[in-house]
Amino acid sequence: QEFLYSVFRKEIKDRKIPLSLGKTCPVKCTFCYEMDHSYRKTFETPLTTQEHWEFIFKEIRSFPTRESESWILGGNEYMEWTDLALHPKAMDWIEEFLEKTDKKITMFSVGYFDPARINRLAEKYPGRINFELSVITLGSYREQLMPKGPSVKQVLAVLDGPAVTSANFYSFGPGSMSEDAKKISDINKDCLLWMGCLTPLKYIDADTTKVMRQGKRFLPDEARKIYDMNL
Repeated sequence: QEFLYSVFRKEIKDRKIPLSLGKTCPVKCTFCYEMDHSYRKTFETPLTTQEHWEFIFKEIRSFPTRESESWILGGNEYMEWTDLALHPKAMDWIEEFLEKTDKKITMFSVGYFDPARINRLAEKYPGRINFELSVITLGSYREQLMPKGPSVKQVLAVLDGPAVTSANFYSFGPGSMSEDAKKISDINKDCLLWMGCLTPLKYIDADTTKVMRQGKRFLPDEARKIYDMNL
């Protein structure tokens, strides 16, 4: 227990909110760069419990609030990176964090948060949620790259409101990134669009690598289309 709490303290010191799913990320995106985290030392941590949360939250509240700081949901230095929107208590604890502190929070997810609730919190606490949504793609390659990811319908529902501050998505071929940019902008005109292509690392499977490299070839054309849309 004391070792676990020491890991929490290390993450909290770096302004992280070290929740854990207690297992590797179940989303299993084929392009994931966290499949290999041997470049840093990580510790296996159990599913975060209410008792753990009370310790974490007490520690966080002992730190002074700074206007320029935003606390990141998830430990990603000493703990493995996972999509914490899948934790059954994540939304409750995010709401408690916003309600009982005046600190800002940064969250990353492929879109598992309850759309109505996350957007309601953004309305209630304006300027305090930085939600970076990993859309990746809304098109034909989504099933291949994110077989266990949320549905397109779910992602668009999350986008339809004030919660998402930025959406990242990529070129995988003709009409991929450009069509996603148009669709996302039609739904949410305020979120930032982060675009580009993904680089295959050595452990990425052959089919995913092929799609990534195809995306790189078509990136200039896709970028030009988006520029011409004047979004």
